[in-house]
Amino acid sequence: MSTAEMSATMNAARMLIDARLDAIDRALLGRVSRAERLDVVGEVESRIDELLRERRGPGAEPSREDVLAVLARLDPPEAYLGDEEAAARGGDERPAPPAHSGFRPAPPPPAKGTNAPAILGLAATAGSVVFPIGYIAAIMSGNSIILLPLWGLAAAGMMFGGGLAVLLGLAEHPRRPATIVGLMAGSAAFGFGLAGAALSFVFLLG
Repeated sequence: MSTAEMSATMNAARMLIDARLDAIDRALLGRVSRAERLDVVGEVESRIDELLRERRGPGAEPSREDVLAVLARLDPPEAYLGDEEAAARGGDERPAPPAHSGFRPAPPPPAKGTNAPAILGLAATAGSVVFPIGYIAAIMSGNSIILLPLWGLAAAGMMFGGGLAVLLGLAEHPRRPATIVGLMAGSAAFGFGLAGAALSFVFLLG
């Protein structure tokens, strides 16, 4: 082989090696630092030289076919990109912050429970209006006997509804504002119901 042919062969082999190294450098560009790119490219170049020496022996100039065979044994440039990114992340002990996806976490669920204590307590307390209405109706009709069933039923309903509201409120944990209202209204209704029952009993005895 003439000197010109040998030079052309060497140039062709060198161009193949440089093309592979440039492809790896471009794949890493903008993703890792310049120093890291140079390290990766240098390691690949050293590996290529090592494989060529094993194939051709020390001191022998590799041919184009030798270079192509060695490059075929190496990973493509995209593979070096993935390995380098994984190594860069693994070298940093601090976890990477999560990417902002625009998703807002769901608000915490409200405290479990119903408004039954408040509804029962307020409804039972409203039963207290039966006492003055019944008294006025008895005066206007001149028949006081109607007070006994009206007051008795109102007192029983207030005591039952107020007591149930208190029991439901005490059983609820944690207690919400509506539960506190139910406890207060239920206690008041139960107290008014007791007073109404006492009045009905006094009226019955009288």
